[in-house]
Amino acid sequence: MRLEEINQSKLIIAGIANPTSFIEKTKNDGDEVLIFSDHHEFSTQEIEAIKAKATNKIIITTEKDYMRLQGKIDDAVLYYLPIKVALDNTSQFDKTILDYVG
Repeated sequence: MRLEEINQSKLIIAGIANPTSFIEKTKNDGDEVLIFSDHHEFSTQEIEAIKAKATNKIIITTEKDYMRLQGKIDDAVLYYLPIKVALDNTSQFDKTILDYVG
């Protein structure tokens, strides 16, 4: 499912160092956001609170947090936004790596 195709309220969960761009990309009016610390391990209490807040909503999270939540929250409501890395100057990146490893 494409993010643009979602026409219902969402619960957005972010457990990353800087969630600002993730939230800006996913949040619409009426959506609720839960922010956790980077590399957060969800407790049983937090999972239950997430489920309660997600009533009649789908959950959008990062790919990393999806892996932590998968199997604890119903897959029918749990989705993730894949993160892709793009480099503007791959030749400079390659040179930096090669210079470092020698």
